[in-house]
Formats: sequence, C-alpha cells, structure tokens
Amino acid sequence: MMALANTSKAARPALSPGVWEYELDTGSLAVDAVQVERRMAVTSSAALGPLRRRIPEVLEEAAAHVRVRAGYRILLEPALTVQERGFRLTGAPFRTGPAIAAALSGCTCMSVFTATLGPAFDAWLASLGERGDAATACVANAAGDALAAGAGRWIRARISETAAHAGLDVTRAFSPAVGAWGLCERAKLFSLLPPRFCGVTLTEASMMRPSKSVSGVVGIGAGLDEAERPRSLASPASGGGPT
Repeated sequence: MMALANTSKAARPALSPGVWEYELDTGSLAVDAVQVERRMAVTSSAALGPLRRRIPEVLEEAAAHVRVRAGYRILLEPALTVQERGFRLTGAPFRTGPAIAAALSGCTCMSVFTATLGPAFDAWLASLGERGDAATACVANAAGDALAAGAGRWIRARISETAAHAGLDVTRAFSPAVGAWGLCERAKLFSLLPPRFCGVTLTEASMMRPSKSVSGVVGIGAGLDEAERPRSLASPASGGGPT
C-alpha cells in the first residue's frame, strides 16, 4: 500500500514514491465506436460505411483477446530538473524540445507510465491477416489503437488522483516519438521502470511489444495551469493495485 505521512486534518499527505500496476477490463477504458472510426485509415466514404457497421461487433470480439495491464512509477524531487529544451530525470537527460519542456515548467516531480493490451491481441490481429479477413483486421487494428489510448488515459487519471491527494496537479501525458521528442529516448524511460513492467518490452528499434502499448511521462507539481490538467476519468478498474 502507498505510505502516507502522518498529518493533521488541515495538512495534505505527502506524495510518496512508488510503483503501481493494475489489471483492468476493456469496459474501464470508455472507448466507443466513434473513437475507433477516427483511427481507421480509410478515406473513401464508400469503403468506410461497411467498416463502420463492423465496429460494435469487433469491439465485442476484441474484449476476448485483451488483457489490459497499466502502471506507473512516481519519482520525487530532486529526481526531476526541467530545462529549456527538455528535462533531466534521475540524472539522465531527455531532449523533448522546447514545447514539451515549457509544458513541464513548474513540475517538481514526474511519473513514468506504460499500458498495454497484451500479447493475445497481437496474436488475434495476426490471425485475421493470415485468414485474409482484411475488413475485420482493419477495424480491429483501429480498435486496438483506440483501446491502447484509452488505457493511457486511464493510467493518467490514476496519476492525477494520487497527486490530488497531496494537493498537486498534473500535466498532460507526453511520449517519445510525439512532436520533437525522439523515439530513441524511449529506452531511457523504460530503464526507470522495473524490467518487463506490465509485460511491455522494447525492440532494438525502441518499438514496444506488445504492439498495442503506450508509454510516456506525466509531470506533477503545485499550481500548474488549469489547461495542463487531464480530465477526470473515474472508471473503476476490475482489479489491480500498488506493487
């Protein structure tokens, strides 16, 4: 369990370092057909219509092949130093570019996270391709992207709740390979997590396996701009807890 400092009623508990891991079902991710459709790389309206009608059944079938695992680690000050074009975390430099660095200004600590749909989803996608079911594979691939993004939002909401108990705010989530932050720095982030955390590993090219996975950082600090705070996602997990 997360240890809280002894405080009076007027004081906030201190934010504690630690590693948390959860297992949850797809219903906790609040993903709907609209989100899946937005992720389908289909430009023809004639082709999109039949695929759109497949989304509900594919989402239902996908649930049988998904085992969502998500988790995060909180690193307290002085682990984090935000700089003009990036940040240093536990001494390691991260070159994110000035936009992300500016969004992290005011943060005093940071959470590193990852979430995944699990290897069974990858195997299901491969089986669809092997049997030549291109339509289902197209919808399933988009559903996987939407569900992985939902898992990322879910774990960011848990980070936000943990920070709020200590009277702190959080930023949006930021990930390598987005914007100016290079994919090559993903390995440095994963070095700050336990080995094979949530079952996610990296290839030599820093691609995540299972493929439908997300990872990144969330900045934590006091008095952050309201625009940087994530929206509340209160869907309960089906299980899991701090490790």
